[in-house]
Amino acid sequence: MLTDLIKDNKVMDDELLNNWNSVIETLYTKHIIKTTKVEGNLGHKYRGDLYGLFQELDLPAEYIYPHIRVNGYSNSSDYDGTQLSFSVIDDAALRNYYKMFTRKK
Repeated sequence: MLTDLIKDNKVMDDELLNNWNSVIETLYTKHIIKTTKVEGNLGHKYRGDLYGLFQELDLPAEYIYPHIRVNGYSNSSDYDGTQLSFSVIDDAALRNYYKMFTRKK
């Protein structure tokens, strides 16, 4: 059946979203390891799509939402293309939280 061929690429459910929201302050204060800058034309290209910009920067999909939040946005569409410097969160910390959040109960 055709519907069996459609892959569900949903990376974020409500529970995972709430879990990430619960640690945003900790990620911001303890786990930012660097700042990365993008060119102005790249910021303009991804105006309204911070998720897409972070994909272009090769951030794993499961870690994009915490990066959006740590960089001061509530969601991807809030990005107006003017911010060109972004905080990057330590992969090891993100991995640990993600494992904890997605562990089967």
